Amino acid sequence: MLSVPPQAKALEQLAGAGVHRASSWLPSGPRDEVEAGLDKWERAIAEFTGR
Repeated sequence: MLSVPPQAKALEQLAGAGVHRASSWLPSGPRDEVEAGLDKWERAIAEFTGR
């Protein structure tokens, strides 16, 4: 699945539908913008997995 929002709820819905792999685009630009996008994913994944 492409263009998944960095939200635990979206990951839960996809997992419930049997999706095993999802990806999203990161912003292009300065390092701080890219890292902010990665931070959003890190939080979403942590919430989804409970870690």
